[in-house]
Amino acid sequence: MKGTVLQNLPDLFLMESGKKVASHEDWKARREELERLAIGTGYGGMPPKPDSTEGELLSAGPGLHVYRVIARSGGRDLSFELKLFIPLKFHGNEGKQFPVILEGDGCWRCLTEQVIENLNRRDIIAAQFNRTAIVKDVDDTSEVLKSPLYRLFPGIEAGSLAGWAWGFSRSIDVLETLPFVDPRCIAITGHSRGGKAVLVAGAVDERPLIVNPNCSGAGGAGCWRYHLGDESNRNSRSEFLSDLLANFPNWMGKGMMEFRDHEGRIPFDQHYLKALVAPRYFLQTDGLLDFWANPPGSHATLMAAREVYRFLGAADRILANYRNGGHEHSASDFGVLADLIGWIMSGITPDKRLQEDPFPNLDGLFVNRAYNVC
Repeated sequence: MKGTVLQNLPDLFLMESGKKVASHEDWKARREELERLAIGTGYGGMPPKPDSTEGELLSAGPGLHVYRVIARSGGRDLSFELKLFIPLKFHGNEGKQFPVILEGDGCWRCLTEQVIENLNRRDIIAAQFNRTAIVKDVDDTSEVLKSPLYRLFPGIEAGSLAGWAWGFSRSIDVLETLPFVDPRCIAITGHSRGGKAVLVAGAVDERPLIVNPNCSGAGGAGCWRYHLGDESNRNSRSEFLSDLLANFPNWMGKGMMEFRDHEGRIPFDQHYLKALVAPRYFLQTDGLLDFWANPPGSHATLMAAREVYRFLGAADRILANYRNGGHEHSASDFGVLADLIGWIMSGITPDKRLQEDPFPNLDGLFVNRAYNVC
């Protein structure tokens, strides 16, 4: 399927001063610029960190622990449930720590019994919260603003995606306090709009070791500057900013409204967020037939961000898996993420197939390369 290139991707290495990044110190300063621009403009900025976060154990049965995550700020509080599906090996091995895959799509059924069983069999905790308990997942902005997050922080401009991303951070606050959780190996994942939130969370919170958006498309792992398919046919093309703003105007920051129908003018693209994850592990998973999520565009921004990973000496940590099929968070997607955790825990280099480039004709989208490797 053919696509349309609106504009080359902005240069990750060109600082606002006009200087090119040439050292770790330069990158540290550039990283702050990327976050301010991409998160501030794209998502309305992040909600504040609460004054305190605690986890209250509600129940602890064989294979399942349920906690209430309570965030407090300014005399107000917000709470939501965090479920942990724990390997049976936990019992009798209370001194053991387990890696965690944290998913925020509790409103859906992506984390099936089969997926949970497969993860537990591999000594991985499957953790889940419902992002809609933080910000409602509706298209009515007035209803969205009645959500718990906006009652906790009145007047903030953060969009829904940033609010859902905030939920990942608060869940990690609690996970880090649990003696059976390995805080060095927490992976975050989510599907579609949940995957968009995962990318934002991974960009701003440096604690997740692995950031895995699945089929996330526009506003997620996609690419604003590359449109896939016939632009006149909504059923055989990728999602545009205009689609997103028309259907869910509360998802993004208000600053994105001026770029509606002018995506080539957006002062950043999604490779900025992927670069913010570096040098931690980034894994995007997509279906080749999921045109709406724009797999070629997603790969173009991944290849551009790989230059930052290469610059930081971590080129083998930015990965992608493209399966046959469409828009779903499949058991095989979770399986690839579990494989990556296994390789990391065993000190094995990830499978080279996760670094293949199935869309080499899009290399022209990014023309800026790292000068050297630090």
